[in-house]
Formats: sequence, structure tokens, C-alpha cells
Amino acid sequence: MCGIGLTHCMQNCFFTGYCLAISQLRACILSELLSKVTKLYGRLSQAQLEAIVIFTTAFALWLIAAEHDLFEIILEFMEDHEDWELDELIMALSFAGFGGFVFGARRLLELGRELKLRKKAEQRSTWLAHHDPLTHLPNRRYLSEFSKNLHVSNHSAGTIYVLAVDLDGFKKVNDLLGHDAGDKLLEVTADRLRQSYPKSTVFRLGGDEFLIVALKSETPNTDQRDAAEALVRLLNKPVDLFGVSAEVGASIGIATNASETAKLEDLLFSADAALYYAKRAGRNNVACFEPFMREDVSKRAARQASVRTALEENKLVPYFQPILDLETGMVVGVEVLTRWPENTGSPFSTQEIIGFAEELGLILPFSEHLLRISIANSKEWPQELGLSFNLGPAMLSDKRLAERIESILRETGFAPSRLIIEVSEAALHLHYNTASITLPKLSALGIRIALDGYGAGHSNLRELARMPFDIIKLDRLLLAETVQEDIGTSVFESYVKVIKGLEKPIVAIGIETDAQKQLAQKLGCQFGQGHLFSPAVSEADISAVLKTRLQTESSGHQDTSLNGEASPIQLD
Repeated sequence: MCGIGLTHCMQNCFFTGYCLAISQLRACILSELLSKVTKLYGRLSQAQLEAIVIFTTAFALWLIAAEHDLFEIILEFMEDHEDWELDELIMALSFAGFGGFVFGARRLLELGRELKLRKKAEQRSTWLAHHDPLTHLPNRRYLSEFSKNLHVSNHSAGTIYVLAVDLDGFKKVNDLLGHDAGDKLLEVTADRLRQSYPKSTVFRLGGDEFLIVALKSETPNTDQRDAAEALVRLLNKPVDLFGVSAEVGASIGIATNASETAKLEDLLFSADAALYYAKRAGRNNVACFEPFMREDVSKRAARQASVRTALEENKLVPYFQPILDLETGMVVGVEVLTRWPENTGSPFSTQEIIGFAEELGLILPFSEHLLRISIANSKEWPQELGLSFNLGPAMLSDKRLAERIESILRETGFAPSRLIIEVSEAALHLHYNTASITLPKLSALGIRIALDGYGAGHSNLRELARMPFDIIKLDRLLLAETVQEDIGTSVFESYVKVIKGLEKPIVAIGIETDAQKQLAQKLGCQFGQGHLFSPAVSEADISAVLKTRLQTESSGHQDTSLNGEASPIQLD
């Protein structure tokens, strides 16, 4: 407290001294002015001269204030500063006379500059909070405030259209060409959206998601679906990304307030629902919202929320589907599949669970968790039994994947030679560059690599030969269509011949009938997998089957439940 009082005392002393010095200076200036003016205009009293000086100074300051918006500065100063700060300025002007006026004017000009700089900084900060710095488009926060001020049901301009736009290959550009190329693609996309809807409000919601809110009076004089399809064609035109020509299409969902929608939020939901249907139909599609879409998307959102809860609470567990030698009927390996045994609602497929996990951004921790549990479950199984684990596109895009798997193997003590990493054709096609680095690393660890779903139409012979694949699993549709549609075996046989030329083991998957099994054997498939032999079963069930196999082999008898010639595996 003493220190604070001493500081105030020193400040007051300094201020008093300053005022006295200014008063002395003012007296000298007035004395000199008095002698000069007396020679010109006769004898004037000091009071008269001082009045003239003060009046002239005040008038000059008034002109300066008007020229430099000092009155506005004073008002802003009064708003933004404490009362004592204003009191000091007034005291300086009162006590110091002419010098105080000059000091005050200079200080007000400085304050003006400071306030202008502060206002510019605040405006810049506000702009950045409401706009995307890359494309300069309004962002999701701006949209939130925009929607509060827009009453779409009674809008004076009439019909409002909301278009949800999503690029159909942005992630691939990012992965193959890098983030700089991805950023340039987003900038070009933003320019094309503004070009197509110059009078409408275009938003970037994040990633490759854009939104257009358009009034009917602002849009081209055409049907909105036609306008959206024209936009898709524009977005599908090649883009030069630092010397690489890239074609990235887009899908668009359209919603309108013609159906008496009261809030913009409702239109946004409807546009998203239509976009989901457009993307589900393939690339470069447009879908207009229909009432049934809302219910379907709501159900999907509820299922996604259920999967999130199951993932966070570790309710999803590994199930195991056997892979058999078609000649002997013996189990040679198992594939890990995801199941939710405690789910009491409608069942979830593995593809649906994995899809939701990828959308939620939980696929990497979930996959690591699932692999650890699978390894722990299989430790007591026969050492020659392979454990197949499928990598989805999101995992394959992870540049640290090899290090993650190596760490899990080291922690669990699981032999790398027992682990088989499966990569689908589609995932390989999406992340070929990353896979060309990651898969050789895994192979160098002693892990076997399998190509899953060969024949789906993505891979070519060059990719097949370059990657370190140890096993090839044929696409399930090849076998099913060959048998069911009676189209002949030439297509299926050609794929088998290619794989045999590479001297790779072949697994026919999706075997559900004896006819499919016999055809696979006839055309040279050594191994098979499918519901004919067994569905995916729990760890307890597969362990019981494998235990029976070991007991049968040790007693010199063959277990007929594992003999493909006698009967399929029977599990309770």
C-alpha cells in the first residue's frame, strides 16, 4: 500500500511540475506576443491578448477537430477509457492553457490513430471468426447467425433454395497430390460456386463441404435441378493442380421452403438428406429432397449414434470366420469380423459398423483395440493357424500404420508370421501411394499380405505384381454370378490363371452352396471361405472347434465336421 501511495504521490508531483512549467512557458509566450502586437496595433492589456490567443487557439483546434474527426474520437475515447483518464486530459487542458491545447490536440490525434488500428484489428478478427481464410467464403459460424436472421417461411423474396455440395474425390487428391493441391482445388471450387450463383450466399462448412442459400429471384431462370446439374458439370471440369490435371466431380442435394418449412435449419437438414441419397447413387449426382428421405436419414443418424456408444463402451467384439483347405476340409486360418452381440435392435453388418466408425473418426483406435483382442484370443490356437485382419481405407491412409502394428506385435508377443493383413481392391485404389510404402514395411516384418476382393475391377496386373501380396482372395461376386447366371466360367477362370501365373495361393470367398465350392475347386482355388462352412462365430465357438481338431489329430482320426467332403462345420 505504501508503494502504491508513493507512486501516486510521485505522479502527482510530476503532473504539478509539468503544469507549472507550461504556465511559465505560457507567460513568456504571452509577454513576447504582447510586445509584438503592441507595436502593430497599439497598447493591449495582457487579459485582452490572452483572450485573443485562447479564442484563436480554440477556433484552430475546432477546425483541426472537424478535419480529423476528433469529436468522434473524443466520444470513442470517453467510451473506451476510464473516467480518471478523461479527467487528466481535461485538467491538462484547463491548467496548461495554450500548451495544454496543443498537447491535447496531439494526444487526441494519437488516440484517433490507435482507435482506428484497434477497430481494424477487431474487424479483421470478426471477419476471420465468420469466414474461411482459404476460400474467403462465410463459414459455419456465419451460417448459424445468418439462419437466425432469415425467416424462410415468410421471406419477402419468396422461394428459397438450399444446395448442399460435396466433392467426390477430394480426399484422393489430398492423399495423392498433397495438401497444397487440395487447397488449390478448394479455391477453384469456391470460385466456380460464386460464378454459378453470383447473387447468392455461398458457405464453406469445412473440408470439401459447401452450401448455397439462394433466393428464387437470385438464381438463373431455370429449373433448380437443371441449374444444379449444370453446376456439377462445371465442377467436373479438369483443374490444373501444379501441373497435374485433376477431375473431381461433386454431388448435390437440394431442398426448398416450398413445403412451408419454417426454419433454415430444417432446409439444411433436408438438403443434407438429399445429398446423402445423391452420393449413395454414385458420383456426379443431384437429388431433390423428398419427405421419405427425412425419416431414412433420421434412422441412419440414430444407428450412427448407437454405433458411437458401442465403440466408446467397447461393446463391439471380434468374431472369427474359418478359412478352409478345400481339398482336406481343414481349417488353415480365420478372418476377424466385427460383431455387436449385445445389440437388441436391428442387426448391423460389418461394413455398416466400419463405415460409421470411419465417419465418426474412431476407426483407428477401434481397429487397434480389435486387433489386440483378436491376438489375445488366438494365442492358444495352433501356431500354424493364420489370423487375417482387414484394413479399411482410413487405416491404409495412416502413414504410421506399420509402426502401430509393429508396436502391437511387440507388446503382445504375437508371431508376425501368423498375422495376415488384408487390403481390399477399393482401399488400395484410393490410397495406392501410401500403400506402396506401408505394405512393404509390413512384409519386411514377416507379416503376410492378402489382396481382398480381387476381380472387383479396381486393380490391374502392374499393381498386382508390384505389391508384396502373399495371398489373393477373389471377389465374392465372381463366383456367385458364374454359378447363378450361368454365364460360363471363362471370366472366373481368367482371374485364376493370372493369380496362378504369379504363384500366389487363391482363396474363394462367399462360398454358400456345394455348386460354388465344386466350381472353385475345379478351377484351381486351393482355399475357401463362406457360410457353407461356417458363419463368423464367437471366440468361444471357434476355440471349441479348434480344440476338437487338435484332439482328433492327436488320436489319429479325422474330424468329419472339418471334412469338406462329409459335412460343413456344425457349431452350436
